[in-house]
Amino acid sequence: MISSSILKKNMEALNSRIESAAEISCRTPDEITLIAVTKSFPPSSWDLAYKHLLTTIAESRIQETKEKLSLFKNRDQIDLHL
Repeated sequence: MISSSILKKNMEALNSRIESAAEISCRTPDEITLIAVTKSFPPSSWDLAYKHLLTTIAESRIQETKEKLSLFKNRDQIDLHL
């Protein structure tokens, strides 16, 4: 799994790219949703994503999703896509 420091660095780069893309398209960065895909990552990936303000999370395997949901304490704070 990716470390918190690497994720922080990647998020800074992504947010910069999102800001540039929003400006070019005459939008605001708030109109763009970044979705964290955590398929095949351990349940702790949701906590790491949430810590870095990634609150839209995508999963495609219901069995993995059930396990992650049972361990994640902030379910009401994320938007989950299946």
